[in-house]
Amino acid sequence: ENVLLDMEHRIPLFETYLPYIKDKRLQALCLMTLANYSRHEERNIVIAEQMYFESLYILDTHAGFTTQYPPILNNFGTQALIEYGDTLLDMKKNKYASLSYLAAVDNHLYLHHEHDYYLINRLIKLAQKQNDRNRIIIYLQILLEQAKENNNLWKVVFVAEKLARAYMERGDFRIAERYFADSAKFVAKSHSKSLKIEVNLKLAQLLLQGYYFERAIDVLATLLDMNLNVVQRCKVYVCLSEAYLKQRWLEESKQVMDELCRLMFEHKIGSDIVSYSNILDIASRIYCYKGDFSLALFCVNAAICHCDIFAISNLARLFKLKGTIFHKIADTSTSIRYPVSFKFEENSNSIFVFNTNNNLNIIKLFSAKKKIVPNHLIKQTDTFIRDVYRDPGEILADCVRYYKKSKYLYSTLDPIHVSKLNILIARVQLNFIFPKVCLLQHDPIRLAYYDDNKQIIQLEELEKLVMQTLDTCVISGSVLLSIDAYITAAEIRYLQGRKLSAQQYWLECVTLIYTLLMDHNTVVVGTGAPPGFLERLLNAFKQLLRLMFCFSKEYINQYLSIVDAYLKLEVQISQLYKRPNEDREYALKKEDEFVQMNKPYECMSSMQDKPKEFPFFVGDNMTAERIKFPTLAQGDTQKLILDERVWGCFFIMKQHARKFSSQQITKKELHKRNRESIRRLWTLIKPFKKMTPPSSSDPFDESTHTSMNSNQSLEPSHIYERLKHLSLGAGDSVVLEFLANHSAQDDSHHRNLSSLSHYAFESTLFQHVVQRCLDRLVYILHIDNLIVYYIPKTGVRYIQQFGGIDHANQPIRIPETVNQFLKTIVLEGRRSNAAITSFLSVQSQIKQLFSAAPFDHTHHVNAKQFVYERIHLKSIFSLKGRYSKHDVENYDYVPPLLLLCSHYLKLIPWECLFQSYMTRVMSLETLNAYLDLPKQDHLYKPKFFTFYSEDELKYIQPIEKDRKLWTFSKFLRHMHVSNLDPHLTHDRLSSYPMHCPLIKYGKKSKSKSYRSRYKHMTFLQLSSLCKASNHDAYFVNLLSPLESSHCFPVFVFTLTDLLDMSHTIIHLINHHPAAVLLFMPDIQMIEAMTYLLHDSMMKVYDKPSYSSIQKKRFFSRSISHLRTRMNIQVVMYGGE
Repeated sequence: ENVLLDMEHRIPLFETYLPYIKDKRLQALCLMTLANYSRHEERNIVIAEQMYFESLYILDTHAGFTTQYPPILNNFGTQALIEYGDTLLDMKKNKYASLSYLAAVDNHLYLHHEHDYYLINRLIKLAQKQNDRNRIIIYLQILLEQAKENNNLWKVVFVAEKLARAYMERGDFRIAERYFADSAKFVAKSHSKSLKIEVNLKLAQLLLQGYYFERAIDVLATLLDMNLNVVQRCKVYVCLSEAYLKQRWLEESKQVMDELCRLMFEHKIGSDIVSYSNILDIASRIYCYKGDFSLALFCVNAAICHCDIFAISNLARLFKLKGTIFHKIADTSTSIRYPVSFKFEENSNSIFVFNTNNNLNIIKLFSAKKKIVPNHLIKQTDTFIRDVYRDPGEILADCVRYYKKSKYLYSTLDPIHVSKLNILIARVQLNFIFPKVCLLQHDPIRLAYYDDNKQIIQLEELEKLVMQTLDTCVISGSVLLSIDAYITAAEIRYLQGRKLSAQQYWLECVTLIYTLLMDHNTVVVGTGAPPGFLERLLNAFKQLLRLMFCFSKEYINQYLSIVDAYLKLEVQISQLYKRPNEDREYALKKEDEFVQMNKPYECMSSMQDKPKEFPFFVGDNMTAERIKFPTLAQGDTQKLILDERVWGCFFIMKQHARKFSSQQITKKELHKRNRESIRRLWTLIKPFKKMTPPSSSDPFDESTHTSMNSNQSLEPSHIYERLKHLSLGAGDSVVLEFLANHSAQDDSHHRNLSSLSHYAFESTLFQHVVQRCLDRLVYILHIDNLIVYYIPKTGVRYIQQFGGIDHANQPIRIPETVNQFLKTIVLEGRRSNAAITSFLSVQSQIKQLFSAAPFDHTHHVNAKQFVYERIHLKSIFSLKGRYSKHDVENYDYVPPLLLLCSHYLKLIPWECLFQSYMTRVMSLETLNAYLDLPKQDHLYKPKFFTFYSEDELKYIQPIEKDRKLWTFSKFLRHMHVSNLDPHLTHDRLSSYPMHCPLIKYGKKSKSKSYRSRYKHMTFLQLSSLCKASNHDAYFVNLLSPLESSHCFPVFVFTLTDLLDMSHTIIHLINHHPAAVLLFMPDIQMIEAMTYLLHDSMMKVYDKPSYSSIQKKRFFSRSISHLRTRMNIQVVMYGGE
């Protein structure tokens, strides 16, 4: 008996008698005993694995009491599977271990009719190590069901959160949201108020991470309706302020921050409850975006004081933020008068100093009691700024200093952030010299020295920083970081005089953008993109354009579609500043009595929303029990899924970078995972692209790139040949995988894409448009504080500085008379008491303001190629002597110039400044759509349309006044003549055009006076547009009958609509190229339309003696007459 109890004697007996055991179950038991001994005592896991496997094989293949139930289906078999899985785990065979554990879970479920939750937790950990999200989701779903069965509320919330994050990492944000919504419903059945708040707060944070900012604001606004205590309300305010900030709704974010600080001051909330550092961080970013740099610097310095010195990553982030503020100030497009001081008066007697002026809480957060304890990471001087900054060079020096400080702190923690800071250090110095040297032809020697000649910009050092970043891009898989690195490297090479190398880097950047982010000239996922992403992409396009205009005429004309993308992106970003109001706009679509009466503004005013302490503009009545999931059409659903999955790819790469920074995964694993994410990103975007690569080979197939050496370089003689074949197409551009090493000694050594050598792209997307209209195209682009005038036909470029600061470091302003003129044509209503400033009196000043513009440019028409008939009319009309006779005898028609200009330059009356007749086009893409239309010669008579509302003065005037003020303030901000963001919001009817001033407020278009005066005008009810669920169907039904009556549509809008483009106008330009759009000031619209709609004018279109071409050209002549003889600022889109 003692012998059998002694393991040293028992194990040899098992080994001896094992071959003679006939009972298979006993044989399996014996093998299990020997395997346990080998594993735990002898530490021989290889032999243990073999014995476990043999034991399981016997149990699985040997028949038990019945043939249907093998012996493995018992507790002994379950234990054997677990032991085998543990052994495989010790041998680093995680996949096989997972399979063994899964079989054990199935065994346990079969025997006991419930899951082994301990094993499931182990399976989750294994799946996380393998990055197997699908298995993680399956196991978490089991745990969630178990928690619900046991009515364990906290576990339901905990597991639902983990399950939601698992779906987020897979890119399924909406499914993740549903799990949180389900858990919220489950928790709602209980009486745990704190748990309900916790679930909704976590749901809001999840939505913020998934880029659903507006829906996060919905949830947070719902939380504020609950009876929260002070601490809970403060936490909600912090999250809500950040949500508004990410959505770039700055005024709302500031109002929430003001309310938060007031609450904390009144109730003496300490930093142990709410993080002062986090609050000050958000406040600093708010003030930086709003252009209040003194408060921004004050807040970030206070945040550094409150930050825990042991939280190195937080300190590094704050120093980076401080550098970002100085970066914004150092930008030459920032309008500042030097010398300038950013010192802020500090009150040492209180933690929070707040002031109430005009019922607005202006919170100035400061704690004089909190002092920095100097150590090796941070010094006392790190929170101070200079008393006076005499020039931008001193700003630049401080910016570089704080970026380097942040880089030093990140150097031991996060190599990816180090690379981002390398780019920022290079960018701020390049922005200081590149536009002035390469575009404005300033002296580079004088600009290279800054900060009172104590610092110098060294291109070689900047080049090293960029090359280090490109090496990191290979590992990190950051697409946006790669874009920044490429264009920065291109600018450095151009400044070094290495133009071919600069072109190659520029081309690599373009290829990457157009491959992974663009479809033709539209951002593939632009409608669902967060503002920060689009702003960063817009900055990349600005850098691409300013370098492109340094190249030759042929090269620029080949890539004019990049200008198209830039112009469309400008308009798209301008839409971000608007505040949609889903509840109000939903009410407009209902069968409301005010909507039926064409009174949408009164309809909104009649809505009894709950009063808020500060405005919320989306989903005020939403609760956790009814998360909104809109019903979408098939195409919209596919687009929504595409947006979600694409942002999922970016989110996954961001999460991988964080795990790499925290040393949770290795460099090799990061590289592998990010390669998979980029492959998935390409797979998602490719089906939605209108173009496909000429080659059908898989760009991610390793075999297609085996011939390309990673260190391969191109000879200078081959670079130019390669440049002629490379272009922005829809081919594959996996930059991150095949970046070559760099050698600074040779221009021909550069980082290149091996995949580029396998694809032959088309040269440009609209070359045939350029060829047909080359002699008529005129570009006026606003790139930061530079206005670029470009004429593709001659290749002549005129560049001038506008806005920001000049060479003497003084702000560039708009003359007061010109400013008053522009303000009048935007803000003043119909027949305003304020007399409009005569355009003739400011014409010379405007020309002087845009002194570099080629106003004398005209295109010469070949008489043999263009033969036009003349219109012979004697005295077309005379309006009771009010106007001079409109005589168009011997009128030779010349096709108009086609103007493409930046969004906020549209307000400038270019048509009245150029000598030639001019019409505008939104982009080459819209021009291409017009040229591709069938011949429209049979459509010669204009059919005028406009939108109007019957709202009374008290309802419509305040809203339109705020909207006009908001629009003009945005114009001044984006023209860089003002830094401060307007203290206004834009939330009502932002998707619809303005009321037409031809009809007085509260009047109906069917009244006798309007019927007689505007009988040739069709007045469309604004409410009909509000109720329309689909713009396409609405305008198709409206315009389809026109063709039978030989009419072409002409829509009349106000000049405010030109700057504040509604979705209606964008839809007309993009989807109805045959339509003509006229924009004119409210104060001049009655005079202009009285002229165009006069009977004598409209009779010309009905006379059979004139051809259809003559009649269409007569319309163009009439528009030209408005500009040249009547001095009315008419902007026309479309038409010939």
